[in-house]
Amino acid sequence: MIDNVAFGLRRAGADRAGARQQAATLLERVGVDSVAWQRRPAALSGGQRQRVAVARALAPQPDVLIVDEPLASVDSSGRAQLRSLLRESPARHVILITHDPVDVATLARRVVVLDAGAVVSRGSAAAVTASPGCEWAATFLGANVVEGRAQGTSVTTEGGLVLAVATEAAGPVYVTFPAHAVTLHRDRPAGSARNAWQAELQRVDVDGERARVHLGGPLEVRADVTRRSADELGLQPGLTVWASVKATELTVVN
Repeated sequence: MIDNVAFGLRRAGADRAGARQQAATLLERVGVDSVAWQRRPAALSGGQRQRVAVARALAPQPDVLIVDEPLASVDSSGRAQLRSLLRESPARHVILITHDPVDVATLARRVVVLDAGAVVSRGSAAAVTASPGCEWAATFLGANVVEGRAQGTSVTTEGGLVLAVATEAAGPVYVTFPAHAVTLHRDRPAGSARNAWQAELQRVDVDGERARVHLGGPLEVRADVTRRSADELGLQPGLTVWASVKATELTVVN
């Protein structure tokens, strides 16, 4: 397996010893231990094969790197390692194909949305989120992604807000939750949601009977509400509202 990862380096002119050393360093960084280095690919788990594939693609430091769902078979700790490596790639252009909104939020500088083989939206992640181009993309990109540090069932965000989550975790994490899971109130909610915070309303985008509300404050997130609810709450830019989301709606990923 180590020679498999070293193949691109050998093709680029590296000697065998040097190529194997660089391959070993990459395999360590993607989380494949030395015991597995001598195994044949068929003896590796799906997650290990995925890590090896990423290491092999990165090894020759290509100018253009194309990766298709590179984190799909990898566990949560492995995804954090591979995201870090992909961010550090010296490639001039990286084309990432993904269905994971966390990848879009944390890795993409420019996003192109395809629906039935046609480009329906393109631009920065923020621009595409504001104008997704189709219902599927609106749902996909409507997922809120918040960075923070977990301790047990609490996550402290970069803005200092502490979120209650349903699963235990530790260390740096991302918390994701759909826009439709966020509810808005004029007064502090007294319901079952364990997470509530004050937010400043930045923008309201109305599309038919739905309204997407963009919130600022300790969390820059989006909320999807009905147009009727938006009218009843009197939602308009500059208004301060209470936002809430249940702990069970939050997904914690590394």
